[in-house]
Amino acid sequence: MNNLLSRRKAIVTLCAGALSPFLAHSQQPSKIPLIGVLHPGLPPPAPPSYAVAALQKGLRDLGYVEGKTIAVEYRYAGGKSEALPSLASELVRLKPDVLVAIGTAPTGAARAAAGNIPMVVTDTQTDPVASGLIASFAKPGGTITGLFLELGGLMGKMLEILTQTAPGIRRVAVLWDSSTGPFRRDTLMEAATKLSITLDVLELKQASQLGALLEEAVGRKAQALIQLPSPIISQLAPAIAKFTLANRLPSISIFALFPESGGLMSYGPDLPVYFGRIAPLVQQVLKGAKAGDIPIERPTKFEMVVNLKTAKALGVKMPNAILLQATRIIE
Repeated sequence: MNNLLSRRKAIVTLCAGALSPFLAHSQQPSKIPLIGVLHPGLPPPAPPSYAVAALQKGLRDLGYVEGKTIAVEYRYAGGKSEALPSLASELVRLKPDVLVAIGTAPTGAARAAAGNIPMVVTDTQTDPVASGLIASFAKPGGTITGLFLELGGLMGKMLEILTQTAPGIRRVAVLWDSSTGPFRRDTLMEAATKLSITLDVLELKQASQLGALLEEAVGRKAQALIQLPSPIISQLAPAIAKFTLANRLPSISIFALFPESGGLMSYGPDLPVYFGRIAPLVQQVLKGAKAGDIPIERPTKFEMVVNLKTAKALGVKMPNAILLQATRIIE
């Protein structure tokens, strides 16, 4: 009997040993998808840009839980575009399932480093077809899809709104993040020539320059300020609003955060809605769709936000024509 029990025990032990690698393998947690995010601007505790906030909210709305069902690695350049290539390479070494690049310069840096890694990008500056970034809006080809705002007429519209709001202005300062490329600057210059407006272009190379550039605008006797689209300029909206209010400088941005922070007005796409499309595009890639087969999305909804309290403080009487166009008025 003892021999029989010993033989049975040996067989059970042998079977358990043979099965243990398979059991251990089956019990290992499956790898959760990894998203790499490359951003040109400021890391927390700075307010998140519209794109990052929309991505985070969108992933939550789709049922993803960061750290449990999805992993996200962020890299911020802190307003220093020269840091982007090395940050992009850092993300690529982590082998993400998809790269999200926020803005023109991050898109270029991520594209150079990514190889075959699919990318979802947001870009408010570039004409992606003319630049050769994609083959077409309907079928981008390659490894890139995303959101592009390549509406050349937007800058002229902003300048027109500003001149209607403050009639008689002839000198306008332009805050331009040079890492976004010249497209918006050049279209604005064309519009200014038609309206006989002199532009003073203030080139923002890093966030720390902001105060000096705004002081330069005042020193040049600028009568108003236009902010060209940029993730960094978006994050700096509260500081710009404070300066323009203190210096009685009418200003317009595409970012609603600007009038919400005390600036005069904004006109542009409804960015929370527009950037809300980032997460669904990321999800399509994570579920196996080829990025190059996913159509590029462009904004369809625009908004004008006017801060009437600021207008009164600046001594600006908002024309009825502008107020009638406003989708939101802050009083």
